[in-house]
Amino acid sequence: MQIKHRVYYNETDQMGRVYHANFLFWMEKARTEWLRVKGISYKELEEMGIMLPVVDLSIKYFNPVSYDDIVVIETEVEEFTKLK
Repeated sequence: MQIKHRVYYNETDQMGRVYHANFLFWMEKARTEWLRVKGISYKELEEMGIMLPVVDLSIKYFNPVSYDDIVVIETEVEEFTKLK
């Protein structure tokens, strides 16, 4: 699944590039929207006692992103298990 996000000014640093930590927020946004497309909200999962902790994260930065750029955030699930 893909979502689009326009970069806001407050997401950039003094060099006019997106501050690296914002990519984490965008990943969370994409995960939340992926769940919605699948018919459930994160809040509903938590109410059922299901938590989705982030246990590993890796980012490779290939190109700089600047104010007013449109980024496409793609979400996919590679595997489901009982514990992760």
